[in-house]
Amino acid sequence: MRYSDDSQTVCTPLSSTAPDGIRFQASDLLVSQTEYERFVSTNPAINVPCESDASLGAQLRSIRKDSAAKPREDRSAREIERQRWRAKAAEIQAARKEPASKRLLAELVKQHLNLPDSFETIRKALSAG
Repeated sequence: MRYSDDSQTVCTPLSSTAPDGIRFQASDLLVSQTEYERFVSTNPAINVPCESDASLGAQLRSIRKDSAAKPREDRSAREIERQRWRAKAAEIQAARKEPASKRLLAELVKQHLNLPDSFETIRKALSAG
């Protein structure tokens, strides 16, 4: 990189004609870059991605795919649990002479299955199903 001062003298950042601010900034950047390269070379545990765009893209797609799979797994696990709630609710409703309100039914499901979820969450899941 080259800088020009007011006298139109072209200078490099570390030359004696460079303004002090530029000289110090350039010096700091070179030291930082050198320290970073030394740190990376002495710490093999750091995963420095390959410079190839194709391999970097593949690595990012793999990370995104793995992180996208977890919510789907969580969703299917929650759906299985909610089906259990609905089955218990149907069993409770069948055993009653008069139909229970959704709020009461949610409280009974919570009590029978010993659930940590709030009755509001259970009520909403029963209403949705």
